[in-house]
This record gives sequence, C-alpha cells and structure tokens, in this order.
Amino acid sequence: MLYGSYDDFKLILAHPDDADPSIRGGLSSSSSFHRAQVTWQHKYNASVEHEINATVGPFSFDQKVGPAIAFQVPGYDAFLRSEWRARLSDRLRLIGGLDISYLRIDGKYSGPRFTQLDGDPDTFGSLTGQQNVQFSRRFDFFRPAAYVEAVWQATDKLTLVPGGRVDYVGDVDHWTFDPRVTARYQVAAGTTIKGGVGLFSQAPAFGESLPVLGNPHLRPSHAQHYSLGVEQEVGGRLKLTAEGFYKRLSLLSVNSPVPGENLNNDGIGRIYGGEASAKLRPTTKSSGFLSYTLSRSERDDHGTEWRLFNWDQTHILTVAGAYRLGRGWDLSGTFRYVTGNPITPTVASIYNANTDTYKPVYGAVNSDRSNAFHRLDVRVEKSWHVKSGNIAAYLDVQNAYNRRNEEGRSYNYNFTQSGVISGLPIIPSLGVRGEL
Repeated sequence: MLYGSYDDFKLILAHPDDADPSIRGGLSSSSSFHRAQVTWQHKYNASVEHEINATVGPFSFDQKVGPAIAFQVPGYDAFLRSEWRARLSDRLRLIGGLDISYLRIDGKYSGPRFTQLDGDPDTFGSLTGQQNVQFSRRFDFFRPAAYVEAVWQATDKLTLVPGGRVDYVGDVDHWTFDPRVTARYQVAAGTTIKGGVGLFSQAPAFGESLPVLGNPHLRPSHAQHYSLGVEQEVGGRLKLTAEGFYKRLSLLSVNSPVPGENLNNDGIGRIYGGEASAKLRPTTKSSGFLSYTLSRSERDDHGTEWRLFNWDQTHILTVAGAYRLGRGWDLSGTFRYVTGNPITPTVASIYNANTDTYKPVYGAVNSDRSNAFHRLDVRVEKSWHVKSGNIAAYLDVQNAYNRRNEEGRSYNYNFTQSGVISGLPIIPSLGVRGEL
C-alpha cells in the first residue's frame, strides 16, 4: 500500500500582535509524509502463524512564527513489526514479536528552548523577550522492542493473560522492562470479575531529548497501572460494567531548576477513579451505550505540592444510540459531556519598558477551569442493495445544537480583559458511500 499527505497553512498579519510584537509579518506551517507499507502473512501449520508489517517513507515539517521561531525538520522514518502467534494447546495461546522503529531527522531550529508541556503557562505564552537558541544537526532515534503475551485458560472459569515488553530507547541510551498481567474470573453465570496490574514506560518526546533544546540525559517515564472491576449480563440484552483504576507515575519530564539544565525527571503523578458503562440491545433494530467516568489526575513536579494535570477531566459522559427504521433507513446519535480542562488564571500584569509589552502574572497552576464541553452528533443514512454490493447516502450533523465550546482564552495587550475562543460550530455534511 502507498499513501501520503501534504498540508500547507499561511497567515499574513497586517499588524503585530498587541500582546506579543514578536508575532508579526506572518505565520506558516507545512507538513508532508509519504509511506510505503508491506504486509506478509504465513501459516506454518494449523497452530502457528506469522505476520510482518513494514512501513518506510520520508516526511517533512516546517513552521515559522514571524521572526521569533523557525523550525525545519525533514527526514524519514521506518517501522517493522514481526509477530508470531501459536496455539500450544486448547487452553494456552502464545503471542510474541518484535517492534523496531527508526527515525532520522536533519533538524534546524531557531527559537526558545523547549519546556515542559504540562503545567507551564509560558510554554504557549509570549515570545517577546525570550532568549532564543540555535540548533542544526542530524539526529537518529532507534527504538527496538520485544514483547510476549500468553492467554492461559487456567480453569473453566479463570483466564490469565501474563506478558512483558522490553524496550531500548536509543536516543537516551536506556532499557526498560515492563511486566504485566490481567485476569478474568467467572464467579457465576453472567458475572465476571476482572483485574490487572502492570508496568508501562514511555520514551521522552523527540524534542525533549535533543541537545541544546532539551536534555539528552533524560530517562523514560514509568507508570504502574492497577484495575479491578466486574461485568454483569442481565437477560441477554443488557451488559453492565463497573471498574476502578489507579495509576502511579514516576520520572515525568519537568523544567529543571538547575542552571544549564533544561529538563529533568523530577516529576511524579497519580491518576485514580472509576468507570461505569452499560450496553443495551432492547430489540433487534435498536442498540444503546452509556458510559460515565469519574477521575482525578494530579502531578507533583518538584516534590513540593500536588496540582492537576493540564488534561484532568473530572466527569466524562457518553450516550450513544442507533435505530434501524426499516427500508434501509438508519438513525444514530452520540451525546458527550466532558468537564472543562484546567487552566492557569492570569491575575495581574507587569509592564516591561524595554519591550513595551506587558508580562502576565499567573495564579496557582491549573487552579481554574475552562467551561464544560458538550455536543450532540446525529446521523441519518439510507442504503440500497445492488447486485454487487450496496450504496448509501447520509446526512451527518456534528454539533447539532451549535454549542460554542471553549477551546482557549485570549487576552488584550495588558491582560485586563479576556475572551473565549470557541471551537467548531454546527457542521452538516452530505455524503455518498459505495461498497463492492
């Protein structure tokens, strides 16, 4: 398979930004990638099969923000997954494989140093007055991994899925080993208890481990996952699920207070909560789904105090349903409600005579929230069966009641007034789909 994409965006500014004169002249951003993908599958016998997926291709990313930031990243990447699946007995299946990723970039960058994305309000703040750095060099990211997983039907009621993964993060020269196990136990007809525990690792973001811009001595971050829940089937048409979870995070990337060190791994975190869901199929023509999650995600950047993650969402509610009206007509819809993301409020400002700009004074990190997000999407579809397949026409309406959801906030030049930046309005679309 061959595929690719190219996107280009340019914006010409008639006047410099009042709060940030560095943003002037124009903004531009372009990105492209092209991929060749090959898949090979083979069955050695009735019990053992092998699959290989390989992808390779060039990419390019260019961005310019007036005279403040210039970013050019051409390069290419390659990915290979080789997986073996074997049925050793009626009760035991084994899955193992290799993941190998390689990325080469010829990067050129002029702008401020990279800072932590979570909890630093200046990350996307004013560029005026910031000290710029220059970076230009070729860099390689080599990240091979091996994994194994077993599906063991230990008894008629107990299923165990132990596994593990070993990764080598070449750009920071670190190995990680992440064992994990999940289990399901049927305590009665239609009632199943499930749970899991495991370790997971994440490599630093590509920019964070670059010299000059970040810290090439960063280590991968780690997370301990714990979950316990129950599934209950009611009458063959209703399935209820309730689950609690807890995650403990360590070695998170944060801004370093040490002079000359841009980032380090002093951050820790914790995420905990519960989720309840229901799947309902009252008739052969109708189905419904309900899911609610209550959670809290916190982090401590330097061992001082806990505060919310940028993406903490206390309440997440999803309601979806579909109904077959007959004669090829289908009606479906989805409603979502999500608590607004935490934000750091601006409580005052300080005038800088050297740059003739105002610098915001922030309150406690992520101590405020944006407005809640909610949206209804509706879809009506009519299908016709033809000799060699079917044809369908549909009307899809996103944000059906035109909710002006908050996507951000903007301030005037001295940060005394602010306004809400709204997301996409109602978007109706007509389409035709054919399948042969």
